[in-house]
Amino acid sequence: VHIDKQWITHPILGKLIEGAVFPFAFGAESTVSSSIRDIVGKRPFRHKHNIKLCYNGIDEIIFTHKAQIPLGIPRQGPLIGIVGRLTEQKGHNILIQAFQHIRQSFPAQLLIVGDGPMKPQLDEQVREYELSDHVHFLGVRNDVLDIINCLDVFVLPSNWEGFPTAVLEAMSQSVPVIASNVSGSRELIQTGETGILVSPNNSLELTQAIIQMLEDPKKANTMAN
Repeated sequence: VHIDKQWITHPILGKLIEGAVFPFAFGAESTVSSSIRDIVGKRPFRHKHNIKLCYNGIDEIIFTHKAQIPLGIPRQGPLIGIVGRLTEQKGHNILIQAFQHIRQSFPAQLLIVGDGPMKPQLDEQVREYELSDHVHFLGVRNDVLDIINCLDVFVLPSNWEGFPTAVLEAMSQSVPVIASNVSGSRELIQTGETGILVSPNNSLELTQAIIQMLEDPKKANTMAN
């Protein structure tokens, strides 16, 4: 079980399968965060000793990655970035909304890595905010670590999560991280110590957190390291 809000499109079917099928079809279930383990533990007929916690990991070679500056990455001003599918889950719209306010104080650029069904909607939002010259949709890339290494701040304002690998990768590269206070993200980040957690779906909090990082890069880097 790798996400804390499953079966969003078929909630009744999900309750039936999770409550009446899984406990009898499987001897155990594995979860990727303690938050999800607690959720699974509340299902009917599922005993807690049949729930295993196994955090997501990343390849150890990532920790010795020699970064290169990728092609097509703007170098003017602070770089803020997000890596993830363009879906409602990841909160790209909240980040773009916050970025609109960031641009009033900083000549920043926003890098969005990934693709998905919300691309047209996000494109329209960027045009509406007149940010087309400052928000860069990079699509699916095979040089994600190199892009992450260019960032001044990595942001993942998800509405729900499991145990986000993108945050793990950013932290592995000592890049300052801001994420929503949801499921696995809150198990990865100790706010004020190893990054900043903000309320999900809250562009004001997100704006303030990004400004805090950009105004005090020394403190941001201390948290990242």
